Amino acid sequence: MLSCGGDSGISYMEKENLFCDTGGRMDVYHNYIYQIIDGEFVLISKGEYGAENNTNVEVDAQGRPIYQYFWNDNQVTEESYWQELQNAFPSERAVEAYENMFSAEEILQQIEAM
Repeated sequence: MLSCGGDSGISYMEKENLFCDTGGRMDVYHNYIYQIIDGEFVLISKGEYGAENNTNVEVDAQGRPIYQYFWNDNQVTEESYWQELQNAFPSERAVEAYENMFSAEEILQQIEAM
């Protein structure tokens, strides 16, 4: 199973003004794709999936949860969901936001070095 780049958090496409918010819990999950257009964050695609009743999640023969999948508010198959996500936000080109994070100390060192 793919996501925008991780199990939760923000991933982005460098120099493309495109990013993905991935998250969820308790059998309700999402992948929201945003683009920066004229300086504004614009939701351009969204995917949501999860259990219809997360207090009694049904499982398939392999023990995997049975989820309903929606892409841009239309119900789709699981396979179609992941393909739509890949089309909208190719995960192999994504960078995890946390990969380029600095500690407060590192930021201060960079400022002082200027």
